[in-house]
Amino acid sequence: MVAVQCLIRAEVSRRGLLSPKGIEAFRVYAVAYRLRLLPEITTTARLTLDHSMTFDGLGEALRSFEGRALRDLLNFRHCCSAHLDKCMKLFSDPSNGPSRIWAGSSYPVPSFCSSQPDNNLGSLPTWVKNLLASSDIPTLKPSRFRGEYLKALQGHLNKKDCHFCMKVHALQGETFCEEIEKGLMQARNVQYTFFEGGIL
Repeated sequence: MVAVQCLIRAEVSRRGLLSPKGIEAFRVYAVAYRLRLLPEITTTARLTLDHSMTFDGLGEALRSFEGRALRDLLNFRHCCSAHLDKCMKLFSDPSNGPSRIWAGSSYPVPSFCSSQPDNNLGSLPTWVKNLLASSDIPTLKPSRFRGEYLKALQGHLNKKDCHFCMKVHALQGETFCEEIEKGLMQARNVQYTFFEGGIL
């Protein structure tokens, strides 16, 4: 069995099958699961996080799933989602998370920049709250967060000409993006495990 798995892995590597595009990630996962290729199962399970797991999202790949493969993938995605929810709460925490740079700890956030105009000390600018609350953030590849961040910042600066946010971005924006990207990467790096009665 080990020799067969080695041959399969060599062929998969030669053809570049562990870089599937679109819903092919689901099909490759199902094949790896059926062949009990644990490292490939883990890799492709993570690749499916970039795609919706609906009947439309799965498409024809749904026919490739056998046994507990779909259930185990759903459980893995659920664990990632729960881990990501915790990370998103930390990201949005103006006192401890990466967003603390936007909280105006030494001086208040300008009133036109925050949804809490009376007491802006310790609150986040509205555009940062909206960015981190976006439903797109959990499905973003960590490498694409920076683009979304810059787009949101640019939109805010074009509307408000906000010197506060411009200064914070210039001084600490890079660190903010790196911390969020690192957190998103960790959230997607949940350990893949088979459940009781699984294939192993």
